[in-house]
Amino acid sequence: MLRAHSSHNNKTSTADAKPKRGIMRSLKSTAATATLVAAAAAAIVLGPVAGANAVVSGPTAPAGLTVTRTAGAEANLTISWKPVTGVDHYTVIVREGATERQYVVPAGQTTYAYSWVDACNRGAVRVSAVFANGGVATTGDTPIAALAPAGITAPTSSRVESGRGGNVTWAAPTTATIGGVDGYKVDIVQVSNNQVVQTRISPDASEPISGLDPSRVYAARVTPFNRFGRCATSSILMGNRIPTAPLGLAVQRPNSGSDNITVTWRAPFWAGYGPVTGYKLGYGTGRVEKWVSVSGTQISLNLDRKKSWIFQIKAISSDDIGLPGKAIRISREGADSNPQADPRIAITDRGAGLIQTTFDSPVGTSRTYPRIAIAITPAAGGTTFTDTQNISAGTATVLFSTVPCGYYTVTVTGSGTAAGSRVFATRAISRCGIGPSQQQRD
Repeated sequence: MLRAHSSHNNKTSTADAKPKRGIMRSLKSTAATATLVAAAAAAIVLGPVAGANAVVSGPTAPAGLTVTRTAGAEANLTISWKPVTGVDHYTVIVREGATERQYVVPAGQTTYAYSWVDACNRGAVRVSAVFANGGVATTGDTPIAALAPAGITAPTSSRVESGRGGNVTWAAPTTATIGGVDGYKVDIVQVSNNQVVQTRISPDASEPISGLDPSRVYAARVTPFNRFGRCATSSILMGNRIPTAPLGLAVQRPNSGSDNITVTWRAPFWAGYGPVTGYKLGYGTGRVEKWVSVSGTQISLNLDRKKSWIFQIKAISSDDIGLPGKAIRISREGADSNPQADPRIAITDRGAGLIQTTFDSPVGTSRTYPRIAIAITPAAGGTTFTDTQNISAGTATVLFSTVPCGYYTVTVTGSGTAAGSRVFATRAISRCGIGPSQQQRD
């Protein structure tokens, strides 16, 4: 079991959480400090990180890229840059979360206003100078912090008083945000029925818990918040006498052509009420068929390399045998243990010059083609607009607007160091009735 599991709750109010008696003065002081930090951050002008996502094909990229937040309305961004001589147009690229939005800006304009959509999103801004001959020069990324806090880090838990009480601790989110952290909402949940048995607001990073049933398993669900909202809830386990599954089970063949297999793991997050005294490792071909005792966190086995094997691990404590973890598999030697399908990509004309490209898995996750570029080029005479953009890693959706009137081909190309390049999707787009009628928007 993982130490902390995060789920996202976009900008949810914290008004339903009742604060602990006697801590509101401290909590208000913390909130006031966070507000001052946010106000100070609003005055900071951000600039690009050198080399990040920079793409140059032709003249120099726009200089002087800055992103400024509006004081008191920090979701509103003003993006500005210095003019580039001879440019056909600019493309402002805003990556927010898993969505990348690309906006065409006329050559005579060097500012763009953008309203951040979700307080929980992080992202980046960059600007391309695009020339009539197809040349593109792009700035580096200017990182944009989220407004609301991310999840906690370094969770720990313990049970005291023979299981009737407990303690949970954590560390503040490590990801920088504009609003900082005002406090933490803590729900104590009985895992068997998912019932919340206690709720409080904590101004710091620890909570003592009382009134627990020693035979039950509980979880402390901790959610940082600030004036912009709350984003991630992390679950800290408080178990009973039964150890949880060991962490990080991994298996590998150290040497090609050998039957030797090395299996490793880490101690469980929850050891039960007694210390872990050993482990049981299960393995087999179609299913787990044999269990062996192991005193440490590693074992070497000689298993037929011409077969695929599965493995499971569980901890043994002085009180009980733990729960088995999820089984993992190692393929027979010579087989691809993680075959990868080509990415599936869809290009959609949303109308009014908005082109949407979606990916079945985020850009950058393909081992063979980790880099993706989208090109919009003329498909018939009389159309001169062209634009090509490399897509940020982690992007699942690209929204490009506004394509001017004309008839275009949209091409999505993947590339990799070993595989070269490959076209994965093309689509003809007709704007303003220019081009074959069957190519009109969806």
